[in-house]
Amino acid sequence: MTNNRAEKILATTDVPEMIFLRAAYFMENWTMSNATTLFTDKPLIYTVLTPLDFELAMVAVEDIGANLAQGLISSYTPPVKPYVFELHGPRSYTSKDAHAAFNEALGTEVTMEAVPPEGLADYFGAFLPPDDVPLFVDMTTSYLPGGVM
Repeated sequence: MTNNRAEKILATTDVPEMIFLRAAYFMENWTMSNATTLFTDKPLIYTVLTPLDFELAMVAVEDIGANLAQGLISSYTPPVKPYVFELHGPRSYTSKDAHAAFNEALGTEVTMEAVPPEGLADYFGAFLPPDDVPLFVDMTTSYLPGGVM
């Protein structure tokens, strides 16, 4: 929501060239939101990406930085102002893919618990400030099946 507003406002400026990079779901969200449950005697990950076989475009933060850095040193001139491009990884991934990756990386069975859309407010409310919870619920439901994205 904030990015959309910023894009609309910045697009009206006299800056001769403007590029907006819209990054897909951050792969790092998996470890950030599971940091307290992942490295325990009984590793556990939560997923807000449901159903578990739902595919979503994802990208690593390192790749976002590399693409932005390349853009800064490039002589490429965008065809329009503002120029918007969406950055994602080589393929879409599911919660099941992330689960398998954690099992392999940790060398043990990791339990995965799905957070259904109706449980998102409680889930985010456990670690986010109360004013941020509705924003994260809206953002998450926007890219789930049936969401606006």
